[in-house]
Amino acid sequence: IVAVIFSALLATPRIAIASGLAFLLAQLIDVAIFNRLRRMAWWAPPFASSVVSSAIDTAVFFTVAFSCAPAINGTLALLGVQNACGDGLPWRNWALYDYYVKLALAAIFILPYGGLLRRLAPPPESNLSARR
Repeated sequence: IVAVIFSALLATPRIAIASGLAFLLAQLIDVAIFNRLRRMAWWAPPFASSVVSSAIDTAVFFTVAFSCAPAINGTLALLGVQNACGDGLPWRNWALYDYYVKLALAAIFILPYGGLLRRLAPPPESNLSARR
C-alpha cells in the first residue's frame, strides 16, 4: 500500500496503476505457488514462486506502463488515464533486464534463506525427549 501511495504521488497515473496492479497480481500468485509447494524440498517453494511471480510482476508492470496496445490504452482511458505509452522506448529490453535481476536475486538469496530455516527450525523429536 505504501509503495502504491508513493507511486501515485511521485509517478504518472499510468506508472502508479501498473505498479499497483503488477504488485497485487504477483503477490497473490507468489503466495499461491509457495503454499502449493510447501511440502517439497526447502528451496523449491520460495524459488519457484519467485521465478513465476517475478515474471508476472515484470510482464504486467512493463506492459501496462509502456505498451501502446489498443487494449491497454483503451482500458486506461476508461479509468481516465491519458494515453502516454512508451512508443519508441526500449521497454521490452528493460523488462528482460529487470526480470534477469529478479532471477539473480532469487538465486543469490536462496542459500541464506535455507540457512535461516535451519537456524529457526525446531529441534528433532529425539533431541526433545533427551532434554526432558
